[in-house]
Amino acid sequence: RASPPRDRCGRDRDRHERRSKDRDRATRDRSRERSGARRRAARDRAADEEKERSERAARVEAEIQRLVAERVAAPAFEVQIRERLNEEVKRHLSLVMVEMDIRKKKLIEEFRQQRDDEERSKQEVEEIIRSNQQRALEQQQRAAQALTQQKNDLKRERDLLRLGNEQRKRMLQQSQQHGQCSLIA
Repeated sequence: RASPPRDRCGRDRDRHERRSKDRDRATRDRSRERSGARRRAARDRAADEEKERSERAARVEAEIQRLVAERVAAPAFEVQIRERLNEEVKRHLSLVMVEMDIRKKKLIEEFRQQRDDEERSKQEVEEIIRSNQQRALEQQQRAAQALTQQKNDLKRERDLLRLGNEQRKRMLQQSQQHGQCSLIA
């Protein structure tokens, strides 16, 4: 059997390496324990600070609640709230009144516009009717004038015919009288 390798001093090398590794491991373990203890201490400090912060916040919150309760319970606060509420109601009422006035003016203007449009339309219809009546009257007058002219023309023609007939009769009578005169003579 072969003997284990030896270092310069004649010691067993494996045994030496094992001891060195054990020492390193022990050092690491102590270092881990210390860092773990530091982490625990830091966590504990952080937890204490958080607890202190939350207690401080709770005290501040309680004080604020107390002050708010005092302020709300005071009669001056109720008076102030009523004044603000009345001001808000007045403001809203004035806005509603303004809106109603605007709508009223708009409706009045629309009514006037509609009435003006109806009046204008009525006047246009009346103007058309007058114009049509005027044209009908003018046409009737022209027809009457034409009829009168036609009557006058017919009367003149009759008169001319009658005169022509009378002249022929006279001429015939004269020619008959001359004929008798020449016969007599």
